[in-house]
Amino acid sequence: MTSENTSLRLTIESLAPDGLGLAHVEGFPLKFAGTLPGEEVMVSIDRTKRPWRGEVLDILTPSPLRRTLTCPHIEEAPRCGGCPWGMVTPEGQATLKRQLTLDALSAEGISAPSEVIHHSATQQAGYRSKALFTLIKNGDTWLWGLYANGSHEVVVTPVCQAIPNWMNSVAGVIATVLGKTDLTPYDEKTHQGDVRSLLLREGVNREGKVERLVSLILRNVTEKTLSLLKNPLLEALLPWDVKVVSLYEHTTRGNAVLGEKEYFLTEAHTISTTIDGAEFAVGSSTFLQIHREQMLALYQEALNWAEIEPGDTFLDLYCGVGTMTILGARQATKSIGVDVVEASIAAARENAKRNQIANAEFFAGTVETVLPSLIVKGVRADKMIVDPAFKGMEASVPAMIKALSPRRLVYVSCNPKSFARDAKRLLELGFKLERLATFDLFPDTAHVETVCLLVLRNPVTHINIDVDVEELVQDKRGQATYDQIRDYVKEQTSLHVTNLNIAQTKRKFGIIERENYNLPKSEDSKQPNCTKEKEEAIKEAFKHFGLL
Repeated sequence: MTSENTSLRLTIESLAPDGLGLAHVEGFPLKFAGTLPGEEVMVSIDRTKRPWRGEVLDILTPSPLRRTLTCPHIEEAPRCGGCPWGMVTPEGQATLKRQLTLDALSAEGISAPSEVIHHSATQQAGYRSKALFTLIKNGDTWLWGLYANGSHEVVVTPVCQAIPNWMNSVAGVIATVLGKTDLTPYDEKTHQGDVRSLLLREGVNREGKVERLVSLILRNVTEKTLSLLKNPLLEALLPWDVKVVSLYEHTTRGNAVLGEKEYFLTEAHTISTTIDGAEFAVGSSTFLQIHREQMLALYQEALNWAEIEPGDTFLDLYCGVGTMTILGARQATKSIGVDVVEASIAAARENAKRNQIANAEFFAGTVETVLPSLIVKGVRADKMIVDPAFKGMEASVPAMIKALSPRRLVYVSCNPKSFARDAKRLLELGFKLERLATFDLFPDTAHVETVCLLVLRNPVTHINIDVDVEELVQDKRGQATYDQIRDYVKEQTSLHVTNLNIAQTKRKFGIIERENYNLPKSEDSKQPNCTKEKEEAIKEAFKHFGLL
């Protein structure tokens, strides 16, 4: 009879989707933190729980991808969850992260392009522009740290290599301030205690100056706590020139980081960060990639692959605070952003004003509810970028995307598994996977960002989305789409014409355009004229489709 606790020697077979080593014991799949494919390991199996649990006792045959540990917290028990791949060489991380995406696609029966480039981060230490520490007490001493891998057990990390030095220092300052109060750490099990966590952020403004934000998250914020903490916090943080200091009230149970209401101890409520020359306001609740160098590289790749040009309507789904919507608006005639978080949309509108972007429009709501309304209005997306959350897109969204008929669709994903699922749905609808790249935005972790280019070769003209077909998209003779005209010209003459070329030719021949569609923003706006050769080709397309 098998004992309840057993020591076994086994070989790690592969990586699970979450980046943990995977092996089978008596036919049962078990995952082991800190292990790599091909390694022989000695493990302890706990059979008292369902599913069984395994713990690594020793690495018997190390992988060639393994390196000397760079942080002591990686090998301590419990293992810190901040850098779970700290034992993997940078080259090994590149190989494994690319493979996580390829494995996810393979599981859905999708063949990847022959070349998949991985973009490694040159900045490996101190790269995080955002950190979240949990605060605890040991006797009378306040300490701070990160959760252990796969649990809510706090690993004390007085100096974390992944964050800037000022954040480590400020965490210590906050601990000193708390030590002079009667506040207590929050207990998740009992829902008692005062101090839940500490949020730290930084940005770099247009002048190149670092701007800093500190937010202490409490279970309750009362007049007493405001009076108790305001002056001591502001005085203690003076040496670090912190722009925004706040107390966040988080009264409910659960894993959400922030709470219901933010109390500002400073006049400023946001910091600024610059992306490709555009400046964005960043608050405590703002979602923004935390590796600035890699964020810029990813955005540039996504926008380059989208090939946005004058005359295009560009659609940015899951737009957050409008970063790519605004960057894309520099080339597009019209840029549209959609996000479910109303606060993000409000921030996006302010960011557009801040950057003097007048051709961007933002909609608050779920993608699956906003898109049908855009389709009914006759909106067509020439180019599109989608960047959904970890769970990916709702099942109904791919069909709606096809109804909008983007010629180029760039999918940005933080989860290879949900990306592969969504990609399969898009491929089944007529898209073709043309390019794929992976990005390392979290060095020393299993996290990988994927950027994929999908091309729609035969744009559809109608689709059922719980309403009548003709209510969504019309395509009758005499009402040819820009895509149809462009494709016809390409097929007949091999010429590449833009939406602007088509719009200019329509105006010349008196074909009525929808108000403000592909029109210049001002009377003296300088736009390139359509060449005579292209004009004649477009004219023949008009005749073909019954427009002339």
